[in-house]
Amino acid sequence: MTALLVGVAGPPTAAALGFSMSFIAAVSLLLSWLSARRAGVKVAAKRVRLFKEESRTVPVQVMSASSSLMSITSVSFHSATGISGTVVHVADGSTELVITPKLAGRSDKLVAVFEEVDILGLFAHRKEVNLGLVVESLPLALKSPADPLRVSPIAVGENPAGAVGTGQELFAVTEYQTGLDTRDIMWKRAARMSDDRIPMRVREANVKKVVTVGLAVTWRSDSERAARVDLIAEALAQVGKDLLLIGTTLEVEYAVGTRVSSILVSSLTQMADALVGPWGALEAGAGPSAFSRRVDLLIMGPDDPDEVLRQAELRPGRVLVVSDLPSGAQVPGGAVAFTGNEDLTELAAEVLAR
Repeated sequence: MTALLVGVAGPPTAAALGFSMSFIAAVSLLLSWLSARRAGVKVAAKRVRLFKEESRTVPVQVMSASSSLMSITSVSFHSATGISGTVVHVADGSTELVITPKLAGRSDKLVAVFEEVDILGLFAHRKEVNLGLVVESLPLALKSPADPLRVSPIAVGENPAGAVGTGQELFAVTEYQTGLDTRDIMWKRAARMSDDRIPMRVREANVKKVVTVGLAVTWRSDSERAARVDLIAEALAQVGKDLLLIGTTLEVEYAVGTRVSSILVSSLTQMADALVGPWGALEAGAGPSAFSRRVDLLIMGPDDPDEVLRQAELRPGRVLVVSDLPSGAQVPGGAVAFTGNEDLTELAAEVLAR
């Protein structure tokens, strides 16, 4: 009896298997291509505000003919410097975008490049999507505690500073000592006293009601703008908090072409709005010629040392140079350098005294 043996021919089977895999891959490619062409990504939020180096989750809606055929694996932002993003797939099947800004400032033209992979993981497609999302990244200095300013006794202004000075308002009453100004002796009260003590008036220091800051910083590229806007925001947060603490209003001036616009800040909420204001999204900054000499504090870039020197001579101690250079800012005498690590409390006090 002859046994019937059923075998598998090697080459024909391999060819059939290869053909089948090629066919499946071609179908997968076609389906993913059709899906990718009609696919879109939509974020639920229109604006996200957070501190830099923090992360915020934004729900993402994937729109396609068959969302099960495509899966978003990664995202990158080529239109914004200093913002990174990752894609997270939640257990319920939804997709979330995690945004982490590395620099302070405002980004309102976010174009994301999403990478989508087909269900078999064979083909990937890249798709640019305008998110329509505004990311407002606040500087870290805004959430750090402010130190009380040491107000100069000779400061002149309209607001009482809560410190000893040369203003007209009474701050305290003390006993006269030899060498003090006799004009502050309270003679009527002294006449009613039963001992030989002589009371005298201690005056209160007055500070400016409004301090004006001019943003005279230019940039030549998106990356340079992002780095310098970050430094400006950190500097404004430091100085602004100190001024708000003693009741002084901050006026931030910035130039749009030949026109100068301003933002008034009298609270921390308004300060947060100002720090991510439209000035940080301008295509180019403005030089110091756009601002008048009445500006109390001028913030400049490091590109023109001669102009920094000239402005420092006009405003001694009231010119701040923000530098994104790795070695730090080399600034002329009379100007103050800021690379993001310096304490600007003394600068705020100097601005109030002038």
